[in-house]
Amino acid sequence: MTEPILLTDEQMREFIVNGYLVFEPTVPDGTHETCYRKLNQIIDTELNPGNNILPRVPEMRHILNSPEVHGALISVLGPDYLEHPHRYCHPRKPAEEPVSEEEAYKGMLKGSHQDGYTPMGHPRQHYSRYARIMYYPQDSPVELGPTHVIPGTQFNRGLTDEDRARNMPVAGKAGTVSLTHFDIGHAAGVNRLSRHRHMIKFLYLRGAEPTDPSWDCKSSDWQKPQEITAPYDLELAWSHGWDWLCGKRDRYVSMAKATGDVAELVGRLEPGVQLEQRLQAAQALAGFGEEAAAAVPSLVECLGTDPQALRVHLEVNGESMQDSSTDQMLFCVAHLISYISFFMTLAAGDVIITGTPPGVGAGRTPPRFLQPGDVVTVDVEGLGEQRQVVVGPTG
Repeated sequence: MTEPILLTDEQMREFIVNGYLVFEPTVPDGTHETCYRKLNQIIDTELNPGNNILPRVPEMRHILNSPEVHGALISVLGPDYLEHPHRYCHPRKPAEEPVSEEEAYKGMLKGSHQDGYTPMGHPRQHYSRYARIMYYPQDSPVELGPTHVIPGTQFNRGLTDEDRARNMPVAGKAGTVSLTHFDIGHAAGVNRLSRHRHMIKFLYLRGAEPTDPSWDCKSSDWQKPQEITAPYDLELAWSHGWDWLCGKRDRYVSMAKATGDVAELVGRLEPGVQLEQRLQAAQALAGFGEEAAAAVPSLVECLGTDPQALRVHLEVNGESMQDSSTDQMLFCVAHLISYISFFMTLAAGDVIITGTPPGVGAGRTPPRFLQPGDVVTVDVEGLGEQRQVVVGPTG
């Protein structure tokens, strides 16, 4: 393998702030043309091979082993990064009828999302623990429907309409590769042309906590990058992530000590205050450290509740039988909805039945089963409570 080309300080700062980088890998002549031809044949004649796409098109290994991709992954995930077994070809078949620019834009907005962790559904990771490589084997102008990214949304718990309106196309010539933070918002574009568009996604994860910079680091001092496409100034979060990646024992060394009035800043966290002012207040409070401990309840209320971290509790006749959290689900809710939508259209009122937390009666010693007259109470944090009375067979 050729010596990896590590990212520069400026590129790392851009990745931390904006959540993505775009570059072109050095590969043998004809690699992209071969990949494109094979992918066209597979998509035209077979079901999508899913995780088996790399064995079916092994030439893509040239892209993943290129000095640019290998070096970028070392830079953001460390030298012992791991390749996740999940990979997928996201095709957009040739347009069968004319699609207006407005229709394509609306279709792209509708598909904006943040991926769920595969296969585990966990809350977001602000640190650089996961990364995504997206590869385009063909020339990908905007009209072909390349993936769009929403800069800065790797720090978001979810996406708003305002976020979706900031989508930026990752357009480029054949061989273009984008490296993105796993949590960044993104969307597939709509293909308006008469040829195939393919984007192949590969996932990678960090193998160990950082102990020192793994990129071509010339200075471990934090400073903002020259190119910022993220809409909000989250410098405290950016500098903290930089210090963590540098392996600094004090991860807040780059934070400037805050000055001002804590009570006044807490007042700016109220829901009626503009979002940008609330973000500024939250960052300013972080600069106070333990001196702002009294602001914690207001910060928790401001940030809200993570739907993938809700307590689920079940009682039978007042006795606790199951007590768990939605963060223990094998697949997160967003992933389940996305996966099922590949095969069917979900309508209003549809119910998705999943597994159940530990504590089922059949697995107890001795086994316990519901009897007529038993009262079953289930509550989910933030959603409410259901109460059912068991009845025996009739007739």
